Amino acid sequence: MPPDRDGFFAPSYDGISLATQLPEPAPLIVFVTAYDQYALQAFDANAIDYLMKPYDEARFLRALQKARERLQKPVVTADHLLCNEKGRIQVVKLSDILWVEAADNYVLLHTVNGQHMLRQTLSGILEKLGSGFVRCHRRYLVQLCSIQQFIPTQKGDAQLLMKDAARLPCSRQYRSAVLSYLKIED
Repeated sequence: MPPDRDGFFAPSYDGISLATQLPEPAPLIVFVTAYDQYALQAFDANAIDYLMKPYDEARFLRALQKARERLQKPVVTADHLLCNEKGRIQVVKLSDILWVEAADNYVLLHTVNGQHMLRQTLSGILEKLGSGFVRCHRRYLVQLCSIQQFIPTQKGDAQLLMKDAARLPCSRQYRSAVLSYLKIED
């Protein structure tokens, strides 16, 4: 592909084409354009909003608010996980998972009904669990609604008291993310 007159390489596809090819879970997309004829295609590509140029600050803030609201809704690829335990397939509801612990090449799911092991990485399971879960430590994920207390420590990290009375570390690296999900200012 040759560069345009300003020396930039023009893509061989447009934004709508790109949006339709993104893997799930796709990012939130707001189209900003001077052309109204693409609005239907944009919403077919799962855009959350479509801003027409020129737009004012109020219109921009409405689009931003839509994006924020969408981020608050749990995005779940399924409502359960299947765990192979001793020759049986155990169905674990995502809503039953309180927190998740890394254990070598496995994760240990701590649920309201006990523990279940799954061959998966912590990052991989976080993708499946959706936005209702957040990483609080290199070894732990927590379901946000299962946190009962956020207890800051003098070192800048914290402890999380969970519904099942477990105390989990919240490292400085993940502290801000946990606080923002809980809507607490640091």
